[in-house]
Amino acid sequence: MESTRRTGVVNGFACLLRGIGFVARRPRLWALGLVPALVTFVVLTGLVVLLAVFADDLVTWATPFADGWSRTVRDDVRVLVAIALVLLAVWVEVLVFVSLTLVIGQPFYERLSRIVDEDLGNAPAGPDESWQRGARRAVGESLAVLVRTLPTGLLVFLVGLVPVVGQVLGSVLGALVGGRFLALELMAPATERRGVYLRERLALARRHRLGVYGFGVPVFVLFLVPFLSVVLMPGAVAGATLLVRELTETAPRPAP
Repeated sequence: MESTRRTGVVNGFACLLRGIGFVARRPRLWALGLVPALVTFVVLTGLVVLLAVFADDLVTWATPFADGWSRTVRDDVRVLVAIALVLLAVWVEVLVFVSLTLVIGQPFYERLSRIVDEDLGNAPAGPDESWQRGARRAVGESLAVLVRTLPTGLLVFLVGLVPVVGQVLGSVLGALVGGRFLALELMAPATERRGVYLRERLALARRHRLGVYGFGVPVFVLFLVPFLSVVLMPGAVAGATLLVRELTETAPRPAP
């Protein structure tokens, strides 16, 4: 029987805290990790702000059928849809932020993950491939996971349209789905070094759901805070490496 220590929510969260502590004790590593995260943050935040500015006009254009409604009902519905649209954009931004940052800063984050492995011992050698090939695979896998996740994002958007209750349920659902996505993305450098790619990584996440959610959901919630995602990105990568080390100790090796 697998140890609950290795699969529990608490252990997943503990890996995140340990990863942040690992990077905090190495200021140089932390500072270097901020550059790709900052570039991605500025670009994506600018796009979300632009959407928020034009959200009312966009919703008005998309809902011509509401023109004949009473002014109060029409305005209330359009405001609710605009708010839900902006919240969906923020949700997508957090997901894309991690994927894009890992691609832009691939050499650094791979090195950071390797340093964590080497510091704790028994570090795997990793695949013998060029940076270009690794980057292409990373982009392809990120897009594949994002395509799997976005339909649920639409569900989160629709649930959020329900007054009061919808906002609560949508937030919880969004955090769970977003947290799993972020965990899968952040685990990629450490799993790929072990020869575990997307299909096996998805299977690993299914076997250890609680640990993955315990790590990913707090990351998602913290990354919603403006600029905190930039500060914590290196620590999140280190924490994901620690999580992979714990989960793969009890997981069967994938077939060659």
